[in-house]
Amino acid sequence: MEDVFMDMICVKDLDLQYKTDSCINKILDGVSLTIGKGLTAITGPSGSGKSSILHILGGLKRPTSGQVVVNGTNIIDFSDEDLAIFRRRNIGFVFRQNNLIPILNVYENIVFPMALDSRDIEFEYILQIAKLLKIEDKLFYFPKALSSGERQRVSIARALSTKPAVILADEPTGNLDSRNAIDVIGLLKLTCKEFNQTIILVSHDKEIAGMADQIIHFKDGKIKYIEKRRKDYADREK
Repeated sequence: MEDVFMDMICVKDLDLQYKTDSCINKILDGVSLTIGKGLTAITGPSGSGKSSILHILGGLKRPTSGQVVVNGTNIIDFSDEDLAIFRRRNIGFVFRQNNLIPILNVYENIVFPMALDSRDIEFEYILQIAKLLKIEDKLFYFPKALSSGERQRVSIARALSTKPAVILADEPTGNLDSRNAIDVIGLLKLTCKEFNQTIILVSHDKEIAGMADQIIHFKDGKIKYIEKRRKDYADREK
């Protein structure tokens, strides 16, 4: 079988630790991995380091040591300003809390990252995203008028708006019921295929993680094992 994981992210010898007066707490311990295009899930018990690795990949947290290459660029030595620019142009984020701006309507929330980067808005592309996520009839609604599932769809659309190479999703279904949770992951898989992206999601939910093309299992700051799955198999289990 041809391996679908062409490397988009490469991490080598990654450590993250915090020093206290009495000891050193290791959050990540010598983590090395590669992630390619497709949907990858990172899972593990609380405190295993799964959210920390996601935040490092997104440039939201700096490791103690190691190398992090995202879309061909080593981001470790970037200044805070350069890291912020790189994030805006290469990475989309979806969080458990959708963080929509309540005074902006759906369309304005979706294009907000583009406005931050002073980029021209491609309305046809935004409409394409909205149709794909089935929110095209909600573009001029405000967040308070949407259901929780619809708000998370808007969050995904916002992450897609800048055409990022990588989307990072930290417990994106944590505030949703099981039906909406499965729908959201199905939409992430759909957008991944449609736009040929790398999507990495963190989830403690085995059913949600099981929908991914690849599952990375963390425990005690280390990779316990990696489970690569055939895409058609992952699709059948939806």
